[in-house]
Amino acid sequence: MTQDKRHELAALVASKVYFHLQEYKDSLDHALEAKDLFDVKGKTDYVKTVVNKGLEEYIEIRKKQARGEMADQMDARLEKMIEGVFKRSIESKEYKSIIGFAIESQRYDVLEEVLKDAGEKAPELVRYIQEECLEYVDTVEVLETLYELMIRKQLAMENVNYEKVCQCLVAINNKEKCAAILLELANSSEKGELMAYQIGFELEENATQDFTRGLIELLGKEGENEKISKLVNILSGEARRKLWLEMLFSNNNADLGQLKEISTHLDSRNSAYHSCLSICNAYMHAGTTVDEFLRKNLEWLSRANNWSKFTATAALGVIHKGQTDRGMDLMQPYLPQDRVSSSAYSESGAFFALGLINAKTTNEEVISYLQDALTHYQTKDQEVLQHGACLGLGTVAMGSQHGELYESLKSVLYSDSAIAGEAAGLAMGMVMLGSGSEQAIEDILHYAKETKHEKIIRGLAIGISLVMFGTRDTAERLIEELCNDEDPLLRYAGVLTVSTAYTATGSNTAISRLLHMAVSDVNDDVRRNATIGLGYVLLNSPDQIPSMVQLLSASYNPHVRYGAALALGIGLASSGSPEAIEIVEPMLRDSADYVRQGALLAMSLVLMQATEATNPKAAQFRTKLTQVISNKNEDVSTKVGAVIAQGILDAGGRNVSIRLLTSSSTPNVQSCVGLLLMTQFWSWFPYAHFLPLAFSPTAIIAVDKNLDLPNLYLDSSAKPSLFAYPPPFKPAVSVASKSSAPVALSFTKSKPKTSLSASTKPASPKPETPKPKKQTQPSSPSAPNRVSNLSRVLPAQEPYLSWPTDARYSPVKSGSLSGIVLLVDNSPDSPVDLIPSALVQAANEADAAAKSAAASESANNSDDANVGPPPEPFQYPFGRD
Repeated sequence: MTQDKRHELAALVASKVYFHLQEYKDSLDHALEAKDLFDVKGKTDYVKTVVNKGLEEYIEIRKKQARGEMADQMDARLEKMIEGVFKRSIESKEYKSIIGFAIESQRYDVLEEVLKDAGEKAPELVRYIQEECLEYVDTVEVLETLYELMIRKQLAMENVNYEKVCQCLVAINNKEKCAAILLELANSSEKGELMAYQIGFELEENATQDFTRGLIELLGKEGENEKISKLVNILSGEARRKLWLEMLFSNNNADLGQLKEISTHLDSRNSAYHSCLSICNAYMHAGTTVDEFLRKNLEWLSRANNWSKFTATAALGVIHKGQTDRGMDLMQPYLPQDRVSSSAYSESGAFFALGLINAKTTNEEVISYLQDALTHYQTKDQEVLQHGACLGLGTVAMGSQHGELYESLKSVLYSDSAIAGEAAGLAMGMVMLGSGSEQAIEDILHYAKETKHEKIIRGLAIGISLVMFGTRDTAERLIEELCNDEDPLLRYAGVLTVSTAYTATGSNTAISRLLHMAVSDVNDDVRRNATIGLGYVLLNSPDQIPSMVQLLSASYNPHVRYGAALALGIGLASSGSPEAIEIVEPMLRDSADYVRQGALLAMSLVLMQATEATNPKAAQFRTKLTQVISNKNEDVSTKVGAVIAQGILDAGGRNVSIRLLTSSSTPNVQSCVGLLLMTQFWSWFPYAHFLPLAFSPTAIIAVDKNLDLPNLYLDSSAKPSLFAYPPPFKPAVSVASKSSAPVALSFTKSKPKTSLSASTKPASPKPETPKPKKQTQPSSPSAPNRVSNLSRVLPAQEPYLSWPTDARYSPVKSGSLSGIVLLVDNSPDSPVDLIPSALVQAANEADAAAKSAAASESANNSDDANVGPPPEPFQYPFGRD
């Protein structure tokens, strides 16, 4: 044996000795000295441990080289070992393990070699990379490179998954290629046309306004035809809003009895109670257009004052969310007449309501109107009007990066008005949402350090976090600066920015920073929001959240306990997670009133749309809410939380849930922003109106190529009672009330009057608001348990559903059982049976009633024509300030 061989053998022995001493770095160094004697193909614990240590070292060195922190060359021996590992993994078909190492070490050549070697398994691996791996990459440049690789590989495949390709194109902001794919699909075949529309719906929901607006402009350059018009209609959001309105109105199951009962236990003279009931009603009827509770409780509404008026009027925007074609008409009674303000708080709420109705639409008419309001109402005593106008502008132009609008908001900010400046700072962030604009950050941060108004700094802090949404490591320098600042409000901005920049990434760096600030910062606001932020960062791995916050839920600091509850509610929203419920349940009895409030809100988020049959805790929690609301001795903060929690449980007529991730496991930006802003209602109550931005109907909305709703059904193997709506609220009956009627003897009973002067006509019926008509399921004697189109479908219900094998229609995207689904018509020559529009029917009935009443009144004014008048346009009975 030569000297070199003896040296290599000694190195191998030393490596094994260090391995048993758990000195893995030294074990790796000596294994490298052993050269070929160290066999990377070995299956022993020693070989696996040393190889893993080598991979760690290799990845760390590659990352440092990419950042320019290391100029030295890689150790040739380590590089040879890793190449051997890569080669062994490819030969043994261990593709998924090698893909992870290749991504972390930024070895794109290895990734391409794996996809090439995989052959028929390549599409499955591409899907694995896109759905399972990319969410853990923090570096934006690496992400862009990987997305470009995915696009190139998928387009080269025989069966291209255009849906996944367009998701990648959105991620790298390539509008041109995406528009070209949509056009190519639309013009290829009937199925291609349907797939283009399906992808269009997904792009409209998940992409930014800037991206969809760019697509519309590019499609417009191709000329006008029916297919492009439909694509534009879809990408603008008009088609989605129309379908969602139809679904929510038709299936509205909000319990007015529950609302009435709640109102009897709240003192309407207390502004907190008045506002929380307005918010509860708004949540329950979000997007349904049903304002029946308001019409029946005008006296209660009339007791609103100042900011309660603002909250109550803005609630109309939540109820009518999506009615973009009628938004201005609906809010006209509350807007300043002839540009003269006479009721600033209700008019300001109307400005905000306009934004909520037109959320994320970039409606030029509304933007122009609200911008004009900002310019016109410039005096110091009109800052309330500016507040509502700023919130409305930020909501309608969210993510549009509208330069002129940004400058208008900045001019309001520089007026240094606390009330208007807070809203302006928030709105600037909403307009520049996710842009990472250095100029916007510089403007906002500079003014946050200059102003003395705490309210303005809070608004700017939220604005900063919105600008940096989804920017990952690009935000690190800013985060470092904010988190180390002496001003607690800027540290508050820092933890919010960590939460938004790393939403749904599971970043260890972000988690470590949030945990550190949650337990060590001296400011309660910072600690609370750092704890809440864990819910956003871990959205992609919600099962980890309970174990992450379990200790924090028992913290001595009540603000940390509050944050732990909301982190569970956010990360596990609409999941019914038993682990989350187990942690939150004891907090319902916490000694701090606001911790109990946070626990109630978190529990309602987790149990959203849970039925008693699927989760017994749902019924118990509803009973708990009733007890808290009816308890006269309960603290105001806790009772407010219970009322809002009731609204969340029954949101959207019990037809919506909160989905913070898209079907491709990327953050749903609008939903995340809505929930983030709602959690800040701690400092400003009207922020609660942003939560409906996160509401998403849980339904099957199947449409044909004309975007009409065919009358069809899905087969269900579950009992209807398993996923039925909760029973209507039944108020408790007092025992004493049964014997309260006076005794009437037989000889004292009065006989019915028979006077000819007595009127024999029946009383005229009281006019009512048109109510939605339930959609009927197609009947079939062989399959009585079916789910019709445009019906509620819960996520837990989907495994029990299937498309009938002999059905006329089938989904263009295989396996789609909920959401908006494009249908392939297998019998295109047969007559089409469409579901009639409940909204149109209700409007026609109201018009017919109005015409009938007018005709009767003009033809005959006698008692014989005693017809009730049609419902008058609803208006809050506020009067003027």
